[in-house]
Amino acid sequence: MTPYSKKGFSLIEMLIYIAVVSLMMILLVNTVLSIINAYSDLRLARNIETSATVSFDRMIREIRGAKSVDMINTTFGVNPGRLVLNTTDSSGANTTIDFYVDSNLLKVKEGGVYIGPLTSSTTIITNLTYTLLSTTTSKAVKIDMGLSSTRKSTTKTGTFHDTVILRGSY
Repeated sequence: MTPYSKKGFSLIEMLIYIAVVSLMMILLVNTVLSIINAYSDLRLARNIETSATVSFDRMIREIRGAKSVDMINTTFGVNPGRLVLNTTDSSGANTTIDFYVDSNLLKVKEGGVYIGPLTSSTTIITNLTYTLLSTTTSKAVKIDMGLSSTRKSTTKTGTFHDTVILRGSY
């Protein structure tokens, strides 16, 4: 061994190591951020889908079981629409089911008694329009619903449609 030999890294080797480690850290941070953004998008989409599913399931079930649409209290073709159905309760007494928007949430009343919201508090109704379709033999209600969910700076929207025949109308 010579008296002038030194152990360690040269400056160039250190700079190369720092550059490689920095590049790996940048890739790691970008990967983590994209996973977080994908999770946030998925969560927003799930909020919208869940609210739409719960709302449409309830409205479809009630429309199919209704005797008729309360034409006086229902508002067709406007946003937000209101749908009031004439039906019977579990004991056979006449009652109404009322679907309406309040504070950007779809809410329901049975027999004038508030039951609760059908959409989650993290999802808002951007559009709710009912259309009455009528023939000589039957009646149907077309539902057009727009939903939106926001988390931090990300917003997702969804549009849903369905047409339901009133079984009591034919």
